[in-house]
Amino acid sequence: TPGIQVLSLGFASQAVGELAPFLLVAYLTSTLSADITEARERIENLAQTDALTGLLNQRTFDEVWQRVHETSERGSSSYALLLIDMDRLKAINDSFGHEAGNSALTLVAQCLQRSIRGTDVAARFGGDEFAVLLPGASPETAEQVIKRVRHNVYKTTLDLRSRMIRCSVSIGMASYPRDSRDLREILSTADRQMYRDKELRRAPGAEASA
Repeated sequence: TPGIQVLSLGFASQAVGELAPFLLVAYLTSTLSADITEARERIENLAQTDALTGLLNQRTFDEVWQRVHETSERGSSSYALLLIDMDRLKAINDSFGHEAGNSALTLVAQCLQRSIRGTDVAARFGGDEFAVLLPGASPETAEQVIKRVRHNVYKTTLDLRSRMIRCSVSIGMASYPRDSRDLREILSTADRQMYRDKELRRAPGAEASA
């Protein structure tokens, strides 16, 4: 009957009114929890990546490298480590400012990501130094990746105050287990090869894209 319907609606309205504060608290708690989760994920991401380029930072890269090394030891598989140094970053900073230098570093990072496979891992170690880990890669595969990196970096120009600047990189490679089975020696070998490459590229007549 109409009277019963009105009475029922009255009780329902009263119940909702009494529950409203609890519903509000539940809603706010749920929303806050989602915000906290999102913030935590953002913090974890920032702790793992380089703020400028979005690549992994050195600490996280080292952790991944350790796991890949252990897996390669157990499975008797190979991998390669590339150490990459951006050429002439100081000259860009001195001539055009640090913002231009940051743009150049970001460009190199983007070229690295375009050059590597989905299973590979790229990182920025800081300054003008980058690294790439190539799990399962033979020395020959690593050389092909190096060629792609050089090509992609060199063909991408940077517009600085109406001047088109070409970037270039020096790259050193070490292969496991060909060059060593020791992590420190692998790193040392790649580092030596990188500086050797840099010296060769400074020589008169050296091709920047080579």
